[in-house]
Amino acid sequence: MKRRTEITIETHKLLVVRRRGAEVKIWCAACTAQSRMVTPAEAARLCGTDARDIYRRIESGLLHFVEVAGGEPLVCSRSL
Repeated sequence: MKRRTEITIETHKLLVVRRRGAEVKIWCAACTAQSRMVTPAEAARLCGTDARDIYRRIESGLLHFVEVAGGEPLVCSRSL
């Protein structure tokens, strides 16, 4: 009489997403406070819109931002 052994293996997957680099906090003159600054792409994700809309809001003065030398503007997260 042969014995049969059945082995069941359960696996679980964990995905951790981390941002590269440290969080950027800069003084926002419009808020008169230190604020977390985000890229236009990240601001768009936070607002549920696209980057083009974020640039329109920056140009119309609805969002606070700082210009970084040689890079894209950083948007004040408090103004979102």
